[in-house]
Amino acid sequence: MLMHHLMHSYSQPDSSVKLNHTQWKTLFILSFKEKPSMSQMCKFINLEKGSFTSVVDGLIKKELVCRIQDPSDRRKILLELTEPGRELVIKGKKSMEMHIQSKLDALDPGDVETLFNALADIIMIAEKL
Repeated sequence: MLMHHLMHSYSQPDSSVKLNHTQWKTLFILSFKEKPSMSQMCKFINLEKGSFTSVVDGLIKKELVCRIQDPSDRRKILLELTEPGRELVIKGKKSMEMHIQSKLDALDPGDVETLFNALADIIMIAEKL
């Protein structure tokens, strides 16, 4: 519900590359994870391998991601952002930060503090699970 209210009016940064939600999510995860395998990414994205393969194929076609064979296990395929992929993620993060900041600016300072405290509590409890 929080994500819906926070992000419902968000639109992608101006770019010649148009991506769907799953493609953006994949790029963001790849920006935080060092060469994850396809299987790991399927778990992060919560998609079956067949469905996720088409997501990756689309990102490869747009030259934002590349597949790399794992040097320690040739059966494993690793994923990595390309330089254009990294640049697009940087733009996307800045755009998202600006959008979120505009939403937070509309709140009273006390409400922002309450929100951050609640999120800190949620994170602390989630880490115990």
